[in-house]
Amino acid sequence: MNKYIGIITTKLGPLIEILRRYRVAVFIICFLGIYTFLVMQINVLSNREPDPATISSQQQTTKRLSIDQSSIDRILELEEQNIDVKTLFEQARQNPFNE
Repeated sequence: MNKYIGIITTKLGPLIEILRRYRVAVFIICFLGIYTFLVMQINVLSNREPDPATISSQQQTTKRLSIDQSSIDRILELEEQNIDVKTLFEQARQNPFNE
């Protein structure tokens, strides 16, 4: 057993010396390789489109919101009675994303 360990250490000795001499360069190359791989994987995952089966299943689980006609009539009646509410509704219709 010791004989084999001695052979292995004599064969790997020059390789270990080279790695010690260029350890900073080897570290930088390994780091850049891993970083490049991660950036490429992020790019692939961010550009992936969902498959049609997933889209259809998500659309089927979404429930539609329905408002009955009496509620709509009541909101319109209140809107006509109150000037402030009317201006709020008109402003929200013109720019719905304004806070």
